Amino acid sequence: MTFVAAVERGDFHIWQVGHIAEGMDIFTGVQAGNVPDENGRSPEGSIFAKVEDRFLSVYEAAKEREKELANTVKGSCEFFNNLTHPICLQSPLACYT
Repeated sequence: MTFVAAVERGDFHIWQVGHIAEGMDIFTGVQAGNVPDENGRSPEGSIFAKVEDRFLSVYEAAKEREKELANTVKGSCEFFNNLTHPICLQSPLACYT
C-alpha cells in the first residue's frame, strides 16, 4: 500500500491551509476564531475565545493574589524599613501598592 493509494481510497486526506487557524478548524471541528469582532474578541465558543477566557481568569487570579500579598507584606516592609525585607527584595512593587 502506498501513500498515494491511501489518499485515492480516501483513507488519508491532504489539506492545504494558509493559516494555522484553518488547520485548527479541520483537526478539531471547532471554529478557531482568529478573526476578532469589533470589540477585539474572538467569536464565542471558538478555540481562541476559550484561550482568551482562560488567560483572563488566570490574570484576574494573579491580580487578586498580588493584592493579598501586598496587604500581607506592606506592614512588614514598613517595619523593616521598606526594601530590606526579603519579600520586598523579591517583589518591590508589593511594598508600594
